[in-house]
Order: sequence, then structure tokens, then C-alpha cells
Amino acid sequence: MVKVTIQDKIRLLKENDTAVKKAAAWSGLDTPGRLLIASMYANRHKAVDQQHLRTLADWIKKEVGAWSFLRTSFRYPVAANLDLFTDDPKQAFAGFLEMYDALVAAGFHRSNSTYLAAMMIVTQEKEKVHSSKDFAARAMALYKSIRSRHPFLTGEHDYPLIVLLALVREEEPDELTEELSKTYKALSDWRFSKGNDLQGLTHVLSLDNSFTHEERLEKMRTLSDAWNSNVNKMKPAYYSELGLLALRGASPDDMGTVQQTGDNIQTLPGFRWQKDLAWQIAVQFTAASDLADSPLEGHMLSTIAMLQQADTAIMLTTIGAVGVTTSSN
Repeated sequence: MVKVTIQDKIRLLKENDTAVKKAAAWSGLDTPGRLLIASMYANRHKAVDQQHLRTLADWIKKEVGAWSFLRTSFRYPVAANLDLFTDDPKQAFAGFLEMYDALVAAGFHRSNSTYLAAMMIVTQEKEKVHSSKDFAARAMALYKSIRSRHPFLTGEHDYPLIVLLALVREEEPDELTEELSKTYKALSDWRFSKGNDLQGLTHVLSLDNSFTHEERLEKMRTLSDAWNSNVNKMKPAYYSELGLLALRGASPDDMGTVQQTGDNIQTLPGFRWQKDLAWQIAVQFTAASDLADSPLEGHMLSTIAMLQQADTAIMLTTIGAVGVTTSSN
């Protein structure tokens, strides 16, 4: 197998951006959404087949009711995920709708964020879910527990990561919430800014329970200092991506790769006004590459599939955030 370099991914990102733009022409898909789709394919070493993507997105539109979010441009990230992560996208779509309905019945709002949460299960770990209804109830119990501790921070944008946490962690909701709150407070007491971005970071870090509380804090302090020194000023917009690097076992030396990758991505035409997104994608590309000092063995993220799951949850959360206006329109 030919090794794919980060530079190969950047070239593919540029080509994919053009393909997605043509596939979604006149659909209302915004620039961040388009670039995220292009990067998801590039990070998995795949070129976008514009006709296939458009055909699948149009099929989804025909399969849903007149008032569904899936009739908007939001159908394109859904189609892309089904295309990337399932063997039979049309067959998987039925399971996706079933999971969405179960989440709604459990109390999640009818929204694009709930669709993305359902996507996490259907495209990644559906074999672990024996009952959509029972799993949705567990996910809602965790959501309510987290919201009870952070009512002003917790909302629809948190659905994908909370649903993933409900899947990969076996602890009772209140026990897991206590862990999340402890990490949130410790990081905010250091110098991370309070807010939803920090809460998202705590969710990402808790996907892997092989780290102790102290190890999590030390890793984040080390990587944050290295980011400030080698990349640019650490902003809340990058917190979840920094968490992904921590899960991957990144070292301070890997920040040079992030910096070079981000600079190169920013030279692409589509990223002229999307600097934060360029850095987020730079982390996605770096985390999936061979890092300086990050053996995966002996650790919960010992499989590429699990790493991609964390990666995808962060990407879907970002898609949900940038897609709210599009969906509501």
C-alpha cells in the first residue's frame, strides 16, 4: 500500500472542494460545510465522486417529508457520512432514521444536531446498540445529567459527543458527569476559557478512560503551551482539536506538523476567510498521520476505527455548529 502523506491530503482537499462545490451547486450549502465535507474525504484518502454524492443527496431528499431538515443542504454532510462509513448507504439510511426517531422519542430535539448524533451510531458502532430505544434513553439520561451541572453550556450542539460518550463509556450518567465537571473545573482553573468549547474538550478527553485525571491535565497543559509556542494563540475554537491530539498521544514536537499543515491549507482558495477551520482541519490531518511520539498500543484508541470515531464526532459537531443557519433557512 502506498503511504499517503499530509501533503497528498492537502492536494486531495483542494480537488475535493471543487468536486463538492459542483455536486452541491444551487443547494445552499455554505462554504464551511463544503470544506468540511471535502476534508472528511481527504482525511480518509478518498476523492469525491461529485455525481455519486449529488445522486445520493437527492435520493435522501426524496425519501423524507416536506418539512424535514434533510431536504435542506444539510443532506450533503449526511450523504457524505453514509458514503464514507457504510457499505450500503441507502440501507444504512433506514437505520439512521430509526435511530433519529428513537433519540427524538427519548427527548432530543428535532434538529440537525440530533441527526448528527444518530449518524455517530449508525456509521460507527451500530453493532454495540442492541436496542435503539434503550440506547436513546441512556443517552438522554447522560444529557440531562450533564445539563443539570452546566445548564447554560449544554445544548443541541453537544448532542453528537454526548451520544458518543453514552456509547463508549459504561459508567452511570451521574458518575460520568462528575468526571466531566472535575476536568472542566481543573482546566478552567488553569487557563482554559470557560464556555461550551471547554465543555466540548472535556467530552473529547473523556472518550478515553485510560487516562487518569492528572494525566489529562498534564497532557493538555503541555500541548496548549506547545500550540502557543509553535502554531498561534490557543483559541477556544481549537479546544476540541487539541483534545483529539491528546487522545492520539501527540507530543509537543507534533505541533510543528500542525503549523506547517495549517499554513499550507490556508493557501487554498476556499480558505481565504476560513482561518479557524483551516487549523481545525490541520489537526484532523495531523492526528491521522504518523506522529513523533504516539504509540497507539495498550490504549483505548488502539484501533484506527476508534480514532476516526472521535475525529468524526468533532467534525460532526463542527458541521452542526456551522449548519444551524442553513438548516433554519
